[in-house]
Amino acid sequence: MSMDYRIYRGDFEIADERSFLAEIRKIAGSSSAYIIFFDRNSIAGCDHIRAAVSLADRSFFECKTPISNSFEMEVLLYAFGTRQTGFASGFGIHKGANESVIVICMDNDSISGEDREKKTESFDQVFGRVISGISSLEECTGKEIHLFGEEDCRNIAGERSADKISRLAEIFSITPRELEVCGEERIEEIVIERCALLDVNR
Repeated sequence: MSMDYRIYRGDFEIADERSFLAEIRKIAGSSSAYIIFFDRNSIAGCDHIRAAVSLADRSFFECKTPISNSFEMEVLLYAFGTRQTGFASGFGIHKGANESVIVICMDNDSISGEDREKKTESFDQVFGRVISGISSLEECTGKEIHLFGEEDCRNIAGERSADKISRLAEIFSITPRELEVCGEERIEEIVIERCALLDVNR
């Protein structure tokens, strides 16, 4: 399977988590897409997200040896290098204020044969429809979700305050010695190594 995806940022507040997730599932289902939310303060950068999507794609679709029952959870598990769904879910969405990275994934074969033949809808149009649906969920969030594209998402790697580096080190069990040897500027590389280790430790 060849997965196409886009990475966005979103700042919003959730009044009712269950209702919000139900609406997200409807939007994903109507567009044959996968929508994954991450806590932005727990993500090292866009390469971290890309690595998790790639590893999950291989595990879930290519090798067909998934850890979880859904592709969305598979991505979360690889993103945080864990087999514990409860632990990984803690870095998704939550009630209250959310600063998120949002990944929208789509199988390249997901557009129907008729649409491919007629070429009536491009991938960009499908992604646009999903984004429009997410942005309109004011009834669940209390206000519109403001989404930013991949260019803005590149700034995530630059948001590494001392507090965020400490948080990443705690989540991924990165020792002070590792940070000293590699340098804090390479923390995303260390995080990606932790993600890949999930295959080794299966």
